[in-house]
Amino acid sequence: MALFSLALACGLVATPRGQQGEKDKPKVELVSVVGCATLSADDVWMLTNASDARVVQTAAATQKDLDAARTQALGKNRYRLIGTAEFGSVEELRRNPVRAQFTAKGSENATGQLQNGHKVMVKGLLILVPNEKRLNLTSVQSISPNCK
Repeated sequence: MALFSLALACGLVATPRGQQGEKDKPKVELVSVVGCATLSADDVWMLTNASDARVVQTAAATQKDLDAARTQALGKNRYRLIGTAEFGSVEELRRNPVRAQFTAKGSENATGQLQNGHKVMVKGLLILVPNEKRLNLTSVQSISPNCK
C-alpha cells in the first residue's frame, strides 16, 4: 500500500483513457493550405499569401486535392513551415547540419517540391502559438512556378 501511495503522489499511476481531461488537451488538426512558398533571409520557410486552413482527413495529397488547389485563391494568412527538410532540394538537405549527421551521400530523400516563389499546396498539423501559426508538414506539392 505504501508503494501505491508513493506512486500516486508522484503521478505514476495510469488513469484510464478518457478520464484525463480530454477537453483540456490541445487539439492539433490536420489541415490543407494553399499559398506562396517563401524562404526568408534567415533560412526559415514561410507560407505567405496563404488561404485559410481547411481540415482534412488524409496526410498525403490526392489528385482531387491537387485539382482543387490549382483553382484555390490565395489569401492573407502567413504560416511558419516546420519539418521542411524532406520537401526541399537535395542540396538544402545536405546543408542542414542535423540531417548531415545521419544522411549519407546518395541516400537523400528530398522531393524538391518546396521551392521559393512557387504556389504550393501543403498539408500538415496546424500548431497555433501566440502571434504565429505553424504547419508541421506531411505533404508539399508545387502547383505553379509562379505565385499568382
